[in-house]
Amino acid sequence: MVVCQDTRSLHQNRKLAMKRLKDKLDLQLNGSESKIGKKVEKLRARKHKRRQRAKKKYGQPDAGDDAGSDDP
Repeated sequence: MVVCQDTRSLHQNRKLAMKRLKDKLDLQLNGSESKIGKKVEKLRARKHKRRQRAKKKYGQPDAGDDAGSDDP
């Protein structure tokens, strides 16, 4: 079920709701091969690539640095 009240126009809301319903159904049936699934995977890959670049540029932070200091 999809509910849409983005605009004041009934016609536009029905059109938007139908589009969302189609996208939702596509995601359920096709999973990662759906339009939304591909978009999610692309964003996930981009985020992973950014993380890798940041690790390479700044190095991995050591968790043990702050653990040993008990200075007030």
